[in-house]
Amino acid sequence: MNLEWSDDGTIWNEVPSSKITGDNSASWTTFNQIVKLATCDYSCIQFRFHFHSDGSITKNGGAAIDDFKITHNNSSEDPYPVTISFDNNCSLTATEDIRIKITNTYDDYICDIPVKCVITHGILPTQTLNGTITGPIYKNQIVEYTFSTQADLSGAGIYTLTGSTEYGAADHDLTNNSVVVTAPYIETTPYSNDFNGGADGWYAAGTVTWAQDTYTNMGGNAGYGNSWVTTPAGNYPNSANAYLYSPIFDLTSNPNPILEYDIKYETESGADYAKMQWSATGLEGTWTDIPNAKHTGSSGSSYIHVVQDLKINQCDVSCVMLRLWFHTDGSVVKPGNRL
Repeated sequence: MNLEWSDDGTIWNEVPSSKITGDNSASWTTFNQIVKLATCDYSCIQFRFHFHSDGSITKNGGAAIDDFKITHNNSSEDPYPVTISFDNNCSLTATEDIRIKITNTYDDYICDIPVKCVITHGILPTQTLNGTITGPIYKNQIVEYTFSTQADLSGAGIYTLTGSTEYGAADHDLTNNSVVVTAPYIETTPYSNDFNGGADGWYAAGTVTWAQDTYTNMGGNAGYGNSWVTTPAGNYPNSANAYLYSPIFDLTSNPNPILEYDIKYETESGADYAKMQWSATGLEGTWTDIPNAKHTGSSGSSYIHVVQDLKINQCDVSCVMLRLWFHTDGSVVKPGNRL
């Protein structure tokens, strides 16, 4: 005998591990099984017990059924890491398509996934986009969904896009449901920033965060005022990756620019370093090291003034970002970097 299910009363599907044969008449056997329905339409599900005998031996009794129950699946599996993106970090408009991507790491398929994107800005109103991925999304499948409502990213400033989903009571870990993507505004050249007037389009990310601050170690700020620092006091941690991102620059009128910056650093020589990189495809693009812009060891108590040709070897330079990437290994720690 086995348990079967159907969503049309015609085609019947066996519930896994429900087949019972032999003799256990001395006591009742409790059967508890997650029923994996290969459909997203749960509105008309029927069950049946299918008892089959062949053409030979017969026995007394056959089979008995009692205490049939259907309850909620309280599995602790978490079915969906989330990523979110939009079409272009540059030339942002009032009609941007926003996409959210769901990866099903659950042990079965999932259906009717509610998704949301909340877009915040320092000054402009918050925007909220909602949608539903109908599915089914099968195990290990990745599905991308485009919200039907477009986002307005045309205003100057930094937008934070937070994508999320909550798949009912089955999702016990909500901490992995959101991811933040930031869309910086576009600057033109010539450009300069002494970092004394706030973030101004620069922002930090990573396992240890750059901070805009003054500091006392490594000889202090030496009259430079605020700087971007990895650690305002004390030492940086082991096994860290910290990223300091610039605004986006449109270099169309200046395709071969010169980059200048002042940096002070004290790191484990060779193993811990800060390097300046560029990307011509925005935040989610490929990052390329800038020549002669890797800093490791010690600069001493004074800033080093760096002057370097960016050498962006491509024709489209309308969407160029810079970032200072600070990396540390798993051992020695020191004061860090100041930009």
